[in-house]
Amino acid sequence: MWFRQLTFIPYQLNDPLPLENLDSLLQTCIFEPITKSGTESIGFISPLTKKALATTDSLYLESEQAYLLCVQKQTKVLPAPVIKEFLEDRLIEFEEKMGRKPYKSEKSQLKDEVTHFLLTQAFSIKKQFYIILDVKHKRILINQTSERMLDQLLCLLKDAIPMLTFKAYRWQNPPSETLSDWLKNDAPMPFELDNSCELKQNENPKAKISYTEHELSDEALRSQLERGQQVKKMGLVHQDSLSFVIDDLMRINKLKLLDTESIDSTELSGDPVIDAQTNLSLFSLSTRKLIADILKVFPEEEQTTPETPQLNNQETHDRELAEA
Repeated sequence: MWFRQLTFIPYQLNDPLPLENLDSLLQTCIFEPITKSGTESIGFISPLTKKALATTDSLYLESEQAYLLCVQKQTKVLPAPVIKEFLEDRLIEFEEKMGRKPYKSEKSQLKDEVTHFLLTQAFSIKKQFYIILDVKHKRILINQTSERMLDQLLCLLKDAIPMLTFKAYRWQNPPSETLSDWLKNDAPMPFELDNSCELKQNENPKAKISYTEHELSDEALRSQLERGQQVKKMGLVHQDSLSFVIDDLMRINKLKLLDTESIDSTELSGDPVIDAQTNLSLFSLSTRKLIADILKVFPEEEQTTPETPQLNNQETHDRELAEA
């Protein structure tokens, strides 16, 4: 159940979160199979295996104040070249029948008809995405780093749990500058440089240099920073237990457990639900430590609250007389 990708997002609550009714809230956005003429469908399904579903049909799994949710997305596969080929045949038929080329509006209508017809014949693919609602630290963890998919998942979560409000982290320093400093001077404990990084140019963000299986303390690599390069992605190791690649947007990829002994030595009960809760507890413990240490070395901006003007004694006396 370990995430390979990880994006963590803090949340606030407009109203108390009714965890006792969480299943009912998720039911409002439950996954429904895609319709014959639809293009996609998305919703919540149980995060448990089929074997575990024999004992419960809950839409979440809870352990140590961490709630594991699963979102399923079904999408019709309809390649653009297929639409183009069918549309060309329809345009030829139109010209032969009408003796002229179709107007722009007619061509658009024909394309819609072709697309609708092909959608009823197209096959679909399903993908699952996992979300952890960490109520202990008021964070959302998602095994996804795609901006578009993150937006879709957060919108679905907001629809199901309206009292959630998401906010973005605001860092004191740009993460790219911090990562570049680590490349120059080494990473602070409990992090260590791994063996991969990607550099970018400030003037031309599309220009990049990637290093894999490379010693990051290499002076030739570090000299690139003096030529105006900055770190876009960097491989790191956390407490000799997790390896991952973090980018300048603080998204984590290639998350891998190094200390497999802690998992292998875990006794399984034979109950699929209890075993899933055990795995969730181990994963939550590891990611909570990781995120806590990330927030120490990538501190947030201090939230400044505007000061309330203080009235002197004379101004206070004058106001009291005016109000009287």
